[in-house]
Amino acid sequence: MKALDRKLLRDLLLMWSQALTIALVVASGVGGFLTTLSAVDSLAYARDAFYASGRFADVFATVKRAPDALVQTLHDIPASPTCRRRASSTCASSSSTPAWRATTRSPASSSASTVDSRRA
Repeated sequence: MKALDRKLLRDLLLMWSQALTIALVVASGVGGFLTTLSAVDSLAYARDAFYASGRFADVFATVKRAPDALVQTLHDIPASPTCRRRASSTCASSSSTPAWRATTRSPASSSASTVDSRRA
């Protein structure tokens, strides 16, 4: 054993409490990191299970103009059990009606409908 190795060992034995403290700090850091990873995995699993049980959509698409035949094409895809078509628009109103609630006429029908732009 070389003299420097003996000196290192002697100094380590004299500073045993400091070495123990450093080891405990490192161990608590590793434990906190593992706990965080476990929590993230648990939350991801819970989110996926919640969305699967509620049949939440995996993909959303917004288009300005699309042919009606596209809806049938999307229905024919085996992995997509549902496909909904909806018309939405943003409208401004200068009347006494609040801006988020206005009555519009759909071009497809002649009846008036209420549009709530806060949900759109």
